[in-house]
Amino acid sequence: MNIIYIHTHDLGIYNQAYGYNVPTPNIYDFAKEGTLFRRNYCVNPTCSASRAAMLTGETPHQCGMTGLAHRGFSLNNPKKHLANFLKEHGYETVLCGVQHEIAQKGRYWETLGYEHFLQGKEEAKPFNGFVNQDMKNAEAVVEYIENRKKDKPLFLSFGMAGTHRKYIEADMGIDPNYISVPYPLYDTEDTRKDFAQFMASAMVMDYCAGLVFDALKRNGYQEDSFIFFTTDHGIAFPRMKCNLYDSGIHVSLIIQCPDNRLKGKAVDSLTSHLDIFPTVCDYAGLEKPDRLVGKSLMPLLQNQRDKVREEIFAEINYHAAYEPVRCIRTERFKYIKYYGTYEKIVAPNCDNGLTKRFMVNNGWLKEDHLREGLFDLYLNPGERVNLIDRPEYAEILQDLKNRLNEYMISTEDPLLKGDIPFPEGGKTDKIYKIGPDYRPKVSLIAAMSKNYVIGMDEKIPWRIPGEQKRFKELTMGKTIILGRKTHESIGRPLPGRKTIVISRSKNFDGPNCITVESLYDALLLAKDEEEVFIAGGGRVYEEALPFADCIYLTVIDREYDGNVFFPKFNMELFEKTYEERMEGEIPYTYYTLNRKNDRISCV
Repeated sequence: MNIIYIHTHDLGIYNQAYGYNVPTPNIYDFAKEGTLFRRNYCVNPTCSASRAAMLTGETPHQCGMTGLAHRGFSLNNPKKHLANFLKEHGYETVLCGVQHEIAQKGRYWETLGYEHFLQGKEEAKPFNGFVNQDMKNAEAVVEYIENRKKDKPLFLSFGMAGTHRKYIEADMGIDPNYISVPYPLYDTEDTRKDFAQFMASAMVMDYCAGLVFDALKRNGYQEDSFIFFTTDHGIAFPRMKCNLYDSGIHVSLIIQCPDNRLKGKAVDSLTSHLDIFPTVCDYAGLEKPDRLVGKSLMPLLQNQRDKVREEIFAEINYHAAYEPVRCIRTERFKYIKYYGTYEKIVAPNCDNGLTKRFMVNNGWLKEDHLREGLFDLYLNPGERVNLIDRPEYAEILQDLKNRLNEYMISTEDPLLKGDIPFPEGGKTDKIYKIGPDYRPKVSLIAAMSKNYVIGMDEKIPWRIPGEQKRFKELTMGKTIILGRKTHESIGRPLPGRKTIVISRSKNFDGPNCITVESLYDALLLAKDEEEVFIAGGGRVYEEALPFADCIYLTVIDREYDGNVFFPKFNMELFEKTYEERMEGEIPYTYYTLNRKNDRISCV
């Protein structure tokens, strides 16, 4: 019995087989000849943790993959990986393309148990980036299948990345004016364009999958192989990837195998990625390791039972930033609990793109993080009506809490004892950053009075010789971001600096000066800088304050009348690292306030 594992990044259920108008005819045809699992869920809606759980048969916190492999997280025992398990049982093990269960150093594939690693030929392809590599790798897999000696059972993993951001920008015949964006996204020109680019990338992914499907069929592998297609988690859009809503954990699973009595049918009962490993064991006739958490799907595929589980569980630990969440989902209800202390949306855990830009520019990051949620999925499948405080649901809520707690105890979830351990040498983003891998230090620089005034009718209320010396010294040669009115009050770009002006009504582009529509745009434009300075006015300071690593503050030792203010902020978030009193007719004090570097809480 061969085992063929075909997978892609960040697809969720957005393909034709699940009824969506995403042009993926090869996946649709594959489903028609196999079994479609309509309620399959990943164990963790982040890349490495999802795959590691499926391929070890253990939860992420059990197998050790509580973050991303390329950020220093790792399996606690790679011998648990399905490739190693099958290799030990006489399988020829082959990897081509994406894996995300181990850092790509040296002959990393051998650590997971793969004997062979296929690479596509360096030939010109019509696209750039991930999809280009997918096309090369698909051709390599086809060549391997066509020429392979069938003297041993085969485990083949073919992984694609084309549906991961950054998407291809070719239109592929998809007109954004005539598509619908998925719930819960708002329909705008930008969100349609964003989703159209996902659709175009999915088309190429489907083409690559089709090459492999056809090669398997031509060479007789359908007759003696367990072939499954899946993905790691939901699509890379806000409230999807790295979320425990169904939009984040509901994922494609399609299986073809011999003796499948549900061929051409769909299964509506709950299944989990944890169920793959025990199912493979049953189909290969191998004894299942005692450590496996999942349930074999063989009784479903042989039409012996209509369900194998009453609930699924899922978790988040680290993605780009720390965000510990757990959930239990039954057929009808879901309970979600957030164990973190950061109170707002964790922006680094959402990939940047046009849809995120639209939402951030309209206040998304000001929303409170869901702390606890109870959802009736029959009546509210979009999970937007939280029943957590409704007394008529108290018994259901308590039952779900008890079952989740029992599961956490049985799987030795470290959250029961405190925060998830962080590996030595690992990398995680500060939880308050604007997006993943955001490099610059974001510094607010301002002068204010004792009563927080920074201006009166776009003018500074004081004139103190030497007071602006520090501003010049700190910002010279750096990038400054400021609002339109502040820029107009200065009258010109400041010399020796790169100026980014936030304005939707006027354009100030010129030498060392560029105009953007929002703070989000400005920060991303400066993403390669070492430090970027926010220089006013009041609304820009207020909007930038949540992302601040540092505040350079000059406090004038008087109160002034004014109508523009520096925002009041929580001093507990910062520590004072510099203070210098400047005496004179109007005394003032220089302060440097650095944000406390707490990767866990950042409350």
